[in-house]
Amino acid sequence: MPERVVHIGRDVRAFGQPGPLRDEVLPLLQAPLELSRLIFDTPSLHARYIEKRLRWQAELTPVIQARLAAATGPVPAPVPDRVPAPVPDRVPAPVPDRVPAPVPAPVPDPRAKAIVATVFACVDTATELWAGHDGRLDLADLYDQCLAAVRGQD
Repeated sequence: MPERVVHIGRDVRAFGQPGPLRDEVLPLLQAPLELSRLIFDTPSLHARYIEKRLRWQAELTPVIQARLAAATGPVPAPVPDRVPAPVPDRVPAPVPDRVPAPVPAPVPDPRAKAIVATVFACVDTATELWAGHDGRLDLADLYDQCLAAVRGQD
């Protein structure tokens, strides 16, 4: 099998020409294309795909968050929008039967969630465009163009 992959990779430029290579590779491309069309064109399947994708995002976010923290340190706490009210001179004594205020949760790092969501949005957009053009466009180029658009690059 690896020898065959090398052969296909070496001769991929001949894909557009009729011949044995095209006859071997074309069926391999048809299945993902048909599956992508089916998912994007069927509302119930598309909804299920989005549910799965959101679950994948939730599972990947902590991994990316850990990598970001290791590389750049944790996200700094946000600066409050308003100045806290001054503390009065006399503070009332706490009432014993009162429930103490909950301890605030740590500040979430939005970078990881934004990165993962962006990557999935670019994958979905590229795949939908690829399927909509019958697989004639290069999927990797479409993905690169989507990421470049998000980064503000031309």
